[in-house]
Amino acid sequence: MIGKLFKYIIILILIAVVALAAVPLNTYYSYVSDWVKPIRLENISGSAIKGSAEQASYAGIPLGQLDWFLRPTSWKSIGGRFTVSSEQYQLGFALGKRTDGLIELEKIRGYLDWQLLAPHVQLTYGNLDGVVNLDLPELVYGTENGIDRATGQVLLNDLKLKQYPQKNLGEVRMDITTEAVGRVVGQISSDSPVMQVSGTLFVQPHRWQLNVDIIPNPGEYEVEALISNIGFARRGGGRKLQLAGFY
Repeated sequence: MIGKLFKYIIILILIAVVALAAVPLNTYYSYVSDWVKPIRLENISGSAIKGSAEQASYAGIPLGQLDWFLRPTSWKSIGGRFTVSSEQYQLGFALGKRTDGLIELEKIRGYLDWQLLAPHVQLTYGNLDGVVNLDLPELVYGTENGIDRATGQVLLNDLKLKQYPQKNLGEVRMDITTEAVGRVVGQISSDSPVMQVSGTLFVQPHRWQLNVDIIPNPGEYEVEALISNIGFARRGGGRKLQLAGFY
């Protein structure tokens, strides 16, 4: 009797999965939209298993286009691959295990155009161009510590001063490692013909601190002018940036 009941339950689950894969999500999204708040989807195509939305937002913040492909990771959990994109960025990640208040993101890869970041950087001279590339094999977020652990690399490359005199500024990278649960460190270094950039990002439970030194090479007056409003003057030349906050 129990075996027959279990068989019927498995059949019902398979029917439900097939229905989700076959029925267009936009036909019933209005009935389930409250379940996924604060995420909001518009102009949906495809199904709940594999589909896309031309416009997605999180708590009112526009994210651009969202594509997804879901798969079961256990009998009580669903994972999958997600990609958000716009003209200035693309970011993809896999949703992994979710246990004990932890969410595991895997294979976080993508890029951001420098122009998306430019309004938030205090540069008073020059027009820059560049790309931020992200490659994080793992990031685990939890309610207790915030970012529990993370590994990978963030690379700012093809950085160029576009207006005369045009200059190749090289690249700046951050290598991210986890020293202990809830303590993530990003070591900052550079490979540049015109400046030296070094520093550290510390991420601890629900707070972060960033320390960066930017030192132009001798005679690089355009670079000195470019960074003159960043942070404060550093003894021995260059600028020092120190930021901290909570998340």
